[in-house]
Amino acid sequence: MTKKSFITLLMLLTIIAGDVLAQGRGKGKLKNKNPEQRAEIKTKRLMKPLTLSEDQATKIKAVHLTAENQLASIRADRSVGKLTKEEVKSKRLAINKTRHQGIRAVLDTQQKYKYRRWRIRRMSPKKRARIKTRRLVKPLNLTAAQRPKVRQVHLTAERKLNKVRAGRRSKQITKEAAKTQRMAIRKARRKGLKAIFNANQKAKYKAWRKKRDEKRKAGGDVDDDITDEDLDNDATGEDDTDED
Repeated sequence: MTKKSFITLLMLLTIIAGDVLAQGRGKGKLKNKNPEQRAEIKTKRLMKPLTLSEDQATKIKAVHLTAENQLASIRADRSVGKLTKEEVKSKRLAINKTRHQGIRAVLDTQQKYKYRRWRIRRMSPKKRARIKTRRLVKPLNLTAAQRPKVRQVHLTAERKLNKVRAGRRSKQITKEAAKTQRMAIRKARRKGLKAIFNANQKAKYKAWRKKRDEKRKAGGDVDDDITDEDLDNDATGEDDTDED
């Protein structure tokens, strides 16, 4: 193997490892835990991001506990062959959909927005790339040939951003260094996207970004093109999915 081939292989393995770590983040804490413990852990995860009150935390834990008990029952049935893989997938999706609806019922408007943002951030790079591609299809009138190219640009960026987040969590990257790296990654993303667009799409993309920036600065919901229902109905789930 040549030195160049070895370096290419090493880079590929690093990217794959980043995806695996992103998808596995948080699962270790849930392994071998009973429904009560899982509900407690999942509730604590939301305390700081959503600034939950004690009353809200109690209600959300109850929602999680109901879901975790139902999921435990499904796992038990699956282990003895009472359910097929597809049946498990369908039931799990329905349970988690009800879980998310129950959580939102406890939250105020601002917390619901934060919850949606939290769920999006916890997605795997592949899912975030799909969502970010989908939100550009209509505004830019992307062609069928452009969509996979746009998705690949987003996927490359999301994988790199995941590595930066991992570096921050492990304190291997300083806050300022992370900020610089994120800016560089996003700049490269925009450059990659523009290379795919035609002149008309580039103009639309510029206007679309300007509108989102203005909305963000005004405190508006910049993710209103991704509904809670979109997230609930996506069987791939977030990084803390209950898949075994």
